[in-house]
Amino acid sequence: MKKLLIPTDFSPAAHNAGRYALHLAQELNHGLILCHSWLSPMHATGAAQLAWRIVDDGTIKREVADQLKAEAEKLAEKRHELGQIFPELFSPPLTCISEAGELPEVLEKIMEGQPVAMVVMGLSGAGNLERFFIGSHTKDVVNKATYPVLLVPQDFIFRPIRRIAFATSLDKGDIPVLHSLAGLAKVFQAEIDICHVSDEKFEEGEDKFRADVFMSELCARVSCADIHYHHIKSMDVDHGLDWIYEHSQTDLVAMVHQHYGVLHRLFAGSHTQQLAKHIDLPLLVFPPGYGATL
Repeated sequence: MKKLLIPTDFSPAAHNAGRYALHLAQELNHGLILCHSWLSPMHATGAAQLAWRIVDDGTIKREVADQLKAEAEKLAEKRHELGQIFPELFSPPLTCISEAGELPEVLEKIMEGQPVAMVVMGLSGAGNLERFFIGSHTKDVVNKATYPVLLVPQDFIFRPIRRIAFATSLDKGDIPVLHSLAGLAKVFQAEIDICHVSDEKFEEGEDKFRADVFMSELCARVSCADIHYHHIKSMDVDHGLDWIYEHSQTDLVAMVHQHYGVLHRLFAGSHTQQLAKHIDLPLLVFPPGYGATL
């Protein structure tokens, strides 16, 4: 059975991500892994090292285990509540793992022994955006991930996924990613909107031909009837993303995280305020060329 991996720092945002992952797992028939990473005092630096100098690993492990158990109990209670209302729903098994180390490395270690389909993480509100993205592990996870990462806004309540917007520059490497995304769409009977966001330099002749070639190859390789192409011509890609969020009536936005382009700029910190406009909906971030089944 595949698993959804949920890193938690015991914050409201992480708790909400857990609830979203629970709903998702019920639809996908996946299990859940709730995990927490912590730094051993011997690996901490600066102020953290001073604060933890008198705390040993055993004490931290016990405290983390207690917190993780409490968080798991909340999620299990929600699972039971949903099972009472909808007895036909799949009841995802839930396990907990805590490891010492940096979060990206801990996630990779867990995946070595577990069939993880994706990581589901919480996003704090826009007011804490700069601190959250620059000061937390989220940026590192997204930048280093070899797996899909689903970022869930703190206040977003799960709803069935009926429409998915996939933002693309028509890179052929996006086609295997769309094959993976189509599997998710099939479970929810969702439409996929291929949103080609371009700037004012878009030329009708050569660029339209490139779009036709991309869609032709996509339809030949991806079996999903409800795939639609939209060209969004904007002054720049960031404003094009605004259009997707404001006009596409979507339930999920998906993108490939190239180590250049818009997501790189957003997670690098230069566009954090711009990203504040883009966290009203869950954002599914794929590594380049990813094609495994979700």
